[in-house]
Amino acid sequence: MAALQQEWVASPAPINCIALGSSIIATGGQERRCCVWRLKDAEHLQSFAASTSSITCLDLDHDETHVLSGCEGGSARVYDLREGKASRGLTGHRNQVNCCRFHPYGEFVATGGADSTVKVWDARKKACLQTYKGHGGEVDAVCFSPDGRWLASASRGDGQIRVWDLTAGKLLKGFGASRRAQAVFAKTLVFSPTELVLAASCSDRTARLYDLEQWKELGATHPASLEAHAVRECAFSSSGRSLVVAAENGMRQWNVANVKPISREIEGGLAGVCALKCGDDCTVACRRDGVVRVYNASLAYEDDFEDDVSDEAEAKEASPVEEPPASKIDAKASPSVVFAPSQRRGLAPRNTKTDRRRLSTSDLEDVKRRASQPKADGASVDDAITEILMGRKAKHELEARLEQLEHASKQWGAGNGEEAFRALSGRNFSWEAVGDFLERVDATDLTLDAASTLAECAERWLKACCAAESDRAGEVCVLVVDACSCALDSHGPAIAAAATAPALGVDLSREDRVRRCAEAQQRFRAVAGACAGVAFFGDAAVRASKFAARCGELFP
Repeated sequence: MAALQQEWVASPAPINCIALGSSIIATGGQERRCCVWRLKDAEHLQSFAASTSSITCLDLDHDETHVLSGCEGGSARVYDLREGKASRGLTGHRNQVNCCRFHPYGEFVATGGADSTVKVWDARKKACLQTYKGHGGEVDAVCFSPDGRWLASASRGDGQIRVWDLTAGKLLKGFGASRRAQAVFAKTLVFSPTELVLAASCSDRTARLYDLEQWKELGATHPASLEAHAVRECAFSSSGRSLVVAAENGMRQWNVANVKPISREIEGGLAGVCALKCGDDCTVACRRDGVVRVYNASLAYEDDFEDDVSDEAEAKEASPVEEPPASKIDAKASPSVVFAPSQRRGLAPRNTKTDRRRLSTSDLEDVKRRASQPKADGASVDDAITEILMGRKAKHELEARLEQLEHASKQWGAGNGEEAFRALSGRNFSWEAVGDFLERVDATDLTLDAASTLAECAERWLKACCAAESDRAGEVCVLVVDACSCALDSHGPAIAAAATAPALGVDLSREDRVRRCAEAQQRFRAVAGACAGVAFFGDAAVRASKFAARCGELFP
């Protein structure tokens, strides 16, 4: 059930758009002003005069220090919340700006207009870098990929979704939302944070998922799932494993892997849904006239996807009536430009060493054996119940540990080191499973992204080991520090030098690498800070001290 968190009158005039962040929310509309509010208590923070025309779209940057707005007159503006003023004006569209988005890094922005064009801007220089033409009508949605290399756009005029390569400045692929190009069009677009999957909320009351590696439709939510109400927004969870779809009468969480609902419908009066944001929970902002309402709903635990399927989905599976098939990609879509595999980020290579031990299941078998033994004479009922419950708990913990290892091993074998480390750092993770995994893999040839993810997870692993204070925890600390040392030796000098490398014009690839290196540097520093907690582990303390000293040399 979606619970109402805040409600307030934001404007005497109707509100057209909302930008929702983790701590602030921005509103804009026919009052021709951009207002910024604190999300926690709806306190008004700042207000900016936009222009002589109404505000039609808004977006917040990643750090929530800037607001981007588009107006009916065809201009866009960037507001600096730290300085409290409009810092940049971007003029170039011949007609209304329908959508706008900040780039994941740097100060680049994208806008889509009623003049059928998509523009990419360097907001620092107030210059238009690229203009993409080809849509057959108004552009309703734009969205950057998480790595900042691609830009997706959608138009109601031709029903097309187009994906553009920012580095090459050209079209990668165009495809329709249905067989009949203009019958269905995408209203909003969002990229998955973890893989090349694009989600679109469409005009036929569905949300559709597209695989951007195979360039095909993965599936679509069933329109009857939200009682024939129009789908307004969709957003991926932070892991990318589920998609939350918001309509006028409520929300629903869907499993991305099989496009099936994984929770019952989250009901709530979501009239005028305008913005949706997902993390551990789901936050949705609605507007009606000048009133803003913010709702919050808990998401289903994603590890229970296989078991947690709604009654409605089960009924559909048992029903002899088949659902309408998901629409296929338009065969007459625009010509594609082949995406060179060399442009993709590398993944950690598969470990080919054969001298690795398998995880022993003797502990699990011992639990089963004890549970099957008859109870001694004279044992009380309470003692029997306690032993059974403790046995079940231990069995559950061991099974969860084995499941984590299996998932991590599968990802590592597929060459995806980042996901392998994240699999060992999920909810209720086991530091013992981390030790079992690191004993069996070689962390010397990780990519930059995998090394950064390792450092991010290592901080949590070390803190968990320090809390355990056992001999095995000390052994795991040694394995964690050694893995981080290998990653630091491989990428530390390049990370340290990235920030001082000279810039040659506007280089999106360089911006991406600088951002990734800065992030990795912060994570390695955090690991060095966590190393102070392993002082009582003997050998681990010596290695941790050397690692911290090496970090200090590279990142003074």
